[in-house]
Amino acid sequence: MDDQLLIRRILNGDAEAFRGLYRNYASLAWHVAISVCKNHLWAEEAVQSAFINAYQNLSHFRSDSSFKTWLLKIVFHQALKQLKSEQKRRWQEIETSHEQVETDLDSSKPFSMIQEKREAVQFALQQLSEKENLILSLFYLHELSLKKETAQVTGFS
Repeated sequence: MDDQLLIRRILNGDAEAFRGLYRNYASLAWHVAISVCKNHLWAEEAVQSAFINAYQNLSHFRSDSSFKTWLLKIVFHQALKQLKSEQKRRWQEIETSHEQVETDLDSSKPFSMIQEKREAVQFALQQLSEKENLILSLFYLHELSLKKETAQVTGFS
């Protein structure tokens, strides 16, 4: 069914007509989101949020442009937002793990507990991009200064 017709039906109160728009664009939206997020779960969450956002703001859609373009712009921005949110959460987890490892090293906890914390930090580092992993490893695990030494080693500024 034509997008414009589905949009008119939705705006006239036929919420079920949104299923047609969803069927038309769910796959394409997911491909856009996965290309940004690089994670299936994050991409699914971004697509779901984008479709909800599109539905809630459909009255603001200007029919002089393509619904597909409008929707994919929403998906793209939602995927970026999801990615930033997840990266921020991962950084917080890494910082918390690092602080806990330092506390464990300062205490008299058994070596096995300290080793578990180190393994958790290593696992978290493996989830990052190569660049992020390298920078954090040099800074936290090898205690290089972030601005001077890490930048010199990596060539990143």
